[in-house]
Amino acid sequence: MVKKLACLKTSNNIPFELFLILAKLCLELQENGVSTLHNHLLKLLEEAAPGLSIENRDSNNVMVNLSTAAQTALDSEVVFIGQTAAQMLRVSVLARDWLRAPEPRGPRAVCRRVVETLASADSAASQLFPTSVKPSSDSSRRTIWSRAPSSFSPINRIFSERIEVFSPAGADRGALSNGALKVALKALVECVRLRTFSRHGLQQLQVDVHFLQQRLSCMGNDERLLNALLEDALASAQLRCVDPQLMEPSIVDIICERG
Repeated sequence: MVKKLACLKTSNNIPFELFLILAKLCLELQENGVSTLHNHLLKLLEEAAPGLSIENRDSNNVMVNLSTAAQTALDSEVVFIGQTAAQMLRVSVLARDWLRAPEPRGPRAVCRRVVETLASADSAASQLFPTSVKPSSDSSRRTIWSRAPSSFSPINRIFSERIEVFSPAGADRGALSNGALKVALKALVECVRLRTFSRHGLQQLQVDVHFLQQRLSCMGNDERLLNALLEDALASAQLRCVDPQLMEPSIVDIICERG
């Protein structure tokens, strides 16, 4: 049933929360329900039919199926949330004329919608699954680019390039949020590489990236991955900018606060 729902999700507008609930149910049954029922059945058989036994293979098959169903549900939730946010970013980047962008006044509205979408999923996951989310460090609250984009090291770029976007989701709040972040931000990186930027266009992306970094650093369980993808997006824009001049970090902070 879970696999069928996963296939129907995008066409039938099934709430993503349902997949979290189904995954939790399957995991609970796998951990406690099956063994409890199996032991209870064994006791009944001992009383009603001494000498009759049940093979453990039957219960093991049930547990394997429950585990598979839970993984399918978690993967479907992560992909749906990640692709929803990715589509917002994709449309906003490809539809904009970055060569004629005005001076940035604040983060674009799409960034707020993306944060709201990811935060909603993160909140739902927190009600059902344990969390490994770490408190944000002081560095996460500072502008992500305190150095020139050209200093984005080859090692960081290799790390970004080797990120496995559609990896199996873990039954953990941080891992679930991390999976959705990877899908969304990798789409941002790829779309930025298809555009050409003016100085103000680059600076607008700088503001957007800083806003996303501030708001998303409390989600997921891998801040290094978040920063690497956002830095890669800004570095890619800098490489495709006709006048690559970034704003001072303090100015970006002010714009994000008042925007």
